[in-house]
Amino acid sequence: MNNPDKIIIHHTLVFQKGAKTQFFAVNRYHQSLQFTKSSLGYYCGYHWFIEPNGTKIRARLDSDEGCHTIGQNNFSIGVCLAGDFNQEMPTGGQIKSLKEIIKEYNFNEIGFHRKYQANRTCPGVNLTDNWLLSLRSINEETDKQEGIKKLISQLDFLKELLLKLKGRC
Repeated sequence: MNNPDKIIIHHTLVFQKGAKTQFFAVNRYHQSLQFTKSSLGYYCGYHWFIEPNGTKIRARLDSDEGCHTIGQNNFSIGVCLAGDFNQEMPTGGQIKSLKEIIKEYNFNEIGFHRKYQANRTCPGVNLTDNWLLSLRSINEETDKQEGIKKLISQLDFLKELLLKLKGRC
């Protein structure tokens, strides 16, 4: 049983150019490692998998124990982005999807695989703590801007309502 309080970010380390999906290759590989099957029927050890085009695939329910970070699988949501981030950066679609997942869970703790398990570089040297901080601050700024737009919309509605009421008096 998983009781998550953090998100742990991973990468596949490989990328099959031209493949429409990386998920099924990872699922087969994790099956060969005898990872436990999720309640959704997958062997993929991550809760979420993000394809290069930004497609999010749910491989495990939040309550399913993960198979992605030794010592953290009962306390985390594992998110894997397809790609080798020692060689490249995530695509715009992947970043957008990752931000959506971060926003959905709203956990205080978000970290890279290498933070929680010794002798790991995952998710690659190109993804730094500063990159992760900027990703979170962009989410916070977007939330503020969306909140301001919603407030303005509500004020406009009230203004129109008051004008209609004023016309009736």
